[in-house]
Amino acid sequence: MQKKNKDNIRIDHLNAETITSLEIAEITGKMHKNVLQSIREMEPAWEKVHELKFQLSFITRELPNGGVKQEPM
Repeated sequence: MQKKNKDNIRIDHLNAETITSLEIAEITGKMHKNVLQSIREMEPAWEKVHELKFQLSFITRELPNGGVKQEPM
């Protein structure tokens, strides 16, 4: 189960704080594609220290033509 702390950051069932790349982009005023690039560049160092990869997640958006598109977040 997830809840949010006072800074509106989700806390997962393991009591770890989480935030999506979309939320980082919104908070920092950066373009989402640039936030994703920075995350990809950071991942090898993160893996070395924490022995974990970043968890990938997606948002599904409806398109004007009635289709849907999955985008990373």
